Amino acid sequence: MPHDYRTLGAVNPPPVSSDALDNSLVLSEVVVRLHNAKLRRRGGRGITLIEMLIAVSITAAAAGVVATLVSSTSTATSAQADGRRNLARIQAAKAIIGDELHNARAILASGSNYLIWWSGDNPVSAVTPNRAVNLSELRLLEVDTTTNELKVWAITWPDNYSASNIIAADTAYAANSNWYNVCQAAKNNANFTSAMIISNCTGMTVTLDASSFAASRMASCTLTITDQNITRRVLVSGSIRTAQWPE
Repeated sequence: MPHDYRTLGAVNPPPVSSDALDNSLVLSEVVVRLHNAKLRRRGGRGITLIEMLIAVSITAAAAGVVATLVSSTSTATSAQADGRRNLARIQAAKAIIGDELHNARAILASGSNYLIWWSGDNPVSAVTPNRAVNLSELRLLEVDTTTNELKVWAITWPDNYSASNIIAADTAYAANSNWYNVCQAAKNNANFTSAMIISNCTGMTVTLDASSFAASRMASCTLTITDQNITRRVLVSGSIRTAQWPE
């Protein structure tokens, strides 16, 4: 019957037989051999905590470098795409303004951030050609300094307007009118609307080829465009093909 040393209060266990000792030594030798075999499979020694920390640090550093490269590539690609879009908008603005001025009849006024011209009598309009500037024939190119957008303002009659409606609403102006004030007042007309040509435009200066508006045939507009923290000066110009000063 096995002894319970806790109940007996014995300090030392009973003597161990030689057979039991031999069996214990054999078991210890087996454990040592298994441990040595495991170490050989690991290359002769185990991985220490320091080595593991170094490996983790190297892996983390490499992952950080890769992430930075991927982020930089993505940012560069996005910037290139934005640059291409901006270039396309600038080219479109040049085409629109150049075409408008090419088909205009007279440059009526210019100043800080604006240019006004007369498109000429419209032969298909309900209003009989009168060699005068009508509201529907006014064009205002202006930088909206609130939204930083370059816009063209013009009349667009509603589809349900009859010829008599258009004739009644299409005001004719005297040739010596203050055209800037006329255009600003026209903005109160719901039919005098704007179309945005280019965004991020913070300013525009206009240079004419003559000292008077009546003699001017060409307008050069220098646009200040700020995009992606880069400020550009873009020159847009146009020449009147057939000049005619209003009466």
